[in-house]
Amino acid sequence: MSNLSQWGKEVKKAAIDKGLTIKQVAQLTGHSTTVVSSLINGRYAKANYKEIAEEINDVLGTTGIPPRPAVPTENWCKTVRKALVDKSMRMNDLATGVGFSRDRVSLVVNGHCYDEPVVDAINKLLSISEPALSSI
Repeated sequence: MSNLSQWGKEVKKAAIDKGLTIKQVAQLTGHSTTVVSSLINGRYAKANYKEIAEEINDVLGTTGIPPRPAVPTENWCKTVRKALVDKSMRMNDLATGVGFSRDRVSLVVNGHCYDEPVVDAINKLLSISEPALSSI
């Protein structure tokens, strides 16, 4: 399932047209590559996502704002954090265990973005059965 919005497609095209990588776009906006990539790919929903999108627009000459994506439920995030404490694991340990970057895992666990592959890997590793998305 692709979360890429029309804005995300336009941003990716503009970056290519300008000969910029996502890492370079991130550096030019002062944000991490993980945050910029997550926003462009429709996985970043932290409260400041609009401001970051505007900064990306300024760098690339694009317009618009992406829709705010779903985020993991508060209960799922709490369940994961409790499992980490119970297993004496840190975020770095979890990231290593699931095979994703610490930044990407942290964004998901702290409820700032929903990333299905990360959620699935965390659920499997920690034996979490709590739904990560609301059924509303």
